[in-house]
Order: sequence, then structure tokens, then C-alpha cells
Amino acid sequence: MTDVFLIHAQPWDPDAGAVVDVYLTDSARTEVDGGNAYDPRVEVPVNFGLTVFDGAFGGAVPTLGNIAVLVGDGAYDNLMAYRWDNRAITIKKGPSGGSFTTVFTGRTGANTEWTLDRFFVPLRDLSERLRVPVEAIIGGYDRGVALTAGSDYADYAALAAATVAGGSYATCLAEGLVRVGGVPDGPLTFDVKGDDTGGTYVTTAADIIERLVTTQGDFTSGELDTTAFSQLNTDQGGTLGLLIRDGREIGAVLDEIMATVGGWWTIDADGKLTVERLALGTSTKPLTLDDLTALRREEPPGARAWATPATGGP
Repeated sequence: MTDVFLIHAQPWDPDAGAVVDVYLTDSARTEVDGGNAYDPRVEVPVNFGLTVFDGAFGGAVPTLGNIAVLVGDGAYDNLMAYRWDNRAITIKKGPSGGSFTTVFTGRTGANTEWTLDRFFVPLRDLSERLRVPVEAIIGGYDRGVALTAGSDYADYAALAAATVAGGSYATCLAEGLVRVGGVPDGPLTFDVKGDDTGGTYVTTAADIIERLVTTQGDFTSGELDTTAFSQLNTDQGGTLGLLIRDGREIGAVLDEIMATVGGWWTIDADGKLTVERLALGTSTKPLTLDDLTALRREEPPGARAWATPATGGP
């Protein structure tokens, strides 16, 4: 039996001033799940792909398509009046009339489109939540003399317009900026203090990523693939140091961390942040001298890889 998809979207209705629930399916009939009826209106349910390696490791790039909803009879014209930007959406999959399993949890995009008979809702993955700058705690010195910490401002414009007294400094942590009052007497230096939430510093790739996304991002521990994080700690438990010199987005910092361990991070179809690493498997057959002789080195642009035509090696 061919599986069908159930789509539960929650756009904003500006007229009602509230979130509305929209239940749709690509089935040939109305499907019922959890007491909710899913209307057979979807032509194209969902496409989900993942580009893991594109010249370098770091962050896996999800490829998400559009949901095509049939609206030619006018029964769903109200969809076009809703606001779809960054709205919750859940997609389930299963046999018609049977039990369904969640296969995607994410958000919708803003650029909806429509024709005479179709309404297209774009999907976006939850890694969008990591496109926020990393915050830092700093102390400043002018020629070795401590400066007095001042206020933190929301953006560059507010920081530039602020009055900063001599011998002090002000910050815009959201954009990674600092401004001192007056003309400095000598070289300016700053101490950057790492995060020690709970009185503990973290030093491994997996633990640093978890700390970043749960303290500087808005992810909770329940939204992390804990099995994958634990496995990364097992495979790569060495000490890692990270210096952030500017207000980069968290996602970019995660790219840098995972590149150091030959891996990548992404948001899986369940809406959880996961980490993976490319590693050689265990050989099931001893390599022969001919196998070793055939080993060759390949260097594609921007990356390095090892390859062998041997069939029995790792």
C-alpha cells in the first residue's frame, strides 16, 4: 500500500488575530489522525534533501521544496489571506487509514505563491533559528589600565549615538561591537571570557555546540539528537578551543567547529539538531599487497580525499 502524507500547518489569521490549524493530505480521501480530519487537497506533499559535503565539512545544507495545495474550486481561498512566515508545520507519513509517524517538523517560509488552481507554501528548516549573532562578555584596557564597563546597545546606530564617558567602554554585543570613550592613550586590549553556565566550562566539539545552541540560541536540550552528540563525544573527545572575534551567526560557528572534526551539523526531519562525522568503517577483509599498491591520492578543488579501487578494504 502506498503511503500518504498528512500536513498540519499553523499560519496566522490577521482577521481573527490568532493562529489557525490547517489540516491537509495528498491522499485520495479524507484521512483522520488524532481526532483531526485532513482534507485531500495536496498535490505535492514535501521534498527533503541534504547536501553533506560541498567542498568542505561543517554544516549540512538542507534542500526543502514547496507544498502544492489545490485551490481551484475556491474552497481554500482563505489560505492566501493568512500569514505564513515562520509558522509551525508538522508532516506525518503512513498508510491510508492506518497509523502515521512524524517525518518532518519545521517552519514555513514567507514567499508563498499562487496560480489559478494552486497555492504553494515553502518550507524552511529549523536551522534558521541559529542565524543569530554569538554574544561575548568582555573587559577592556587602555594601555593596561582597566576601562569601566558601560551599557550594551541593541544595534550599531544606538551605540554610535550613545554618550560614552572617557575611561569607559560601551558595547553592542548583538553585532560584536565595542566603543571606547575619548581617544585612547595607547593600545586597546580586551579580555574575552567564555561561557561557564552552571559553573562548568565545556571543551569538546559536541559539548561546545550544545552549550552555544541552548544558551545563545533558543534550542532546548529536548530538541537535540542526544544520541548523536554522545557519539561525537566518544569519537572526538579531545579539547577544542574557540575564539570568536566578531558577531558571527551561531550557525557559522557550528560550521567551523564541525569542520575541525571532519563532520557536519544539520536539523533532521524530526526537527532535532544533530551532528554527524565521516569515519572509515571496519574492514571485513584483510587488504592484500595489490590493494595497498592500488591506493591513490585524489585532491578535488577545496578538499582532500583518499580513494582506492579495492573492494574488500575499509
